Amino acid sequence: MKVTEKMKKWYAIVAIALIAVLFSACGSHSESGSSKAAATVDSAGEKFNIIATPYADLRVTEEFEENITHEETAKEPYTLTFSSKKDDTELFSLIFNGKGKTLFGTIVGEDANTVVYTTLAELDENSDNYEINRENQSKLKDVLNCLTADYEIILDQEVDHAITSNFEIKTPLVTLKYPNKWKDKVKVEVTEDSVKFSDNGTPVFDLVFKETKGYLLGTYNGTPVYMVEHPVKNDEQAAMQQDVNVILKYLMKDPNFKM
Repeated sequence: MKVTEKMKKWYAIVAIALIAVLFSACGSHSESGSSKAAATVDSAGEKFNIIATPYADLRVTEEFEENITHEETAKEPYTLTFSSKKDDTELFSLIFNGKGKTLFGTIVGEDANTVVYTTLAELDENSDNYEINRENQSKLKDVLNCLTADYEIILDQEVDHAITSNFEIKTPLVTLKYPNKWKDKVKVEVTEDSVKFSDNGTPVFDLVFKETKGYLLGTYNGTPVYMVEHPVKNDEQAAMQQDVNVILKYLMKDPNFKM
């Protein structure tokens, strides 16, 4: 089968959505509000600790916990401060839904988004522990890398939840989720075996739940899910088309959907 440029584009969309699902599956939000660390093991058998907060679970190595301590230093905005166990020198802080020196990004949530800032403490260059404290301070990047892997995060931006939230489309086969920003712009027509998306009379794309000409995205309870792409007239319609990856992301979280 010859792979066209259009097919390459949609394969890329599927790959992006799959990566997002794999990343988001690594962690979960804490309901307890505790900032205590709990030991656990990842899928590769590596031991690490979880520092639970009201907004996200922070994954750190056991070595990290041996050298760096943490404590909740403020509730509004929620702030977690990390210090050296060797001499209690403050190293860095994470600030959730507040302000700090450096914007990390926005954790995208189902019900609300969380903006995360970081602050690096100024270290005393004359301290006997300056080098080890500087090395421990650099561990902030490891915390942020794991946070990025475990959650859906929009880096370097404060993003309102209204932009990232989704609305539901109920179909005879499955309930889909599509970005709320298009709710008042895209016309959604649900039939017995398809969902058609259009903008001002221009078809954008269809999802078809039967054998048809298009791109097979997968199956839901054995029923094929095809995507049919239509030519679009402008960049906004192209963006609507690209946001099929949001639908795919949530479909791939459903155990009934198979690629």
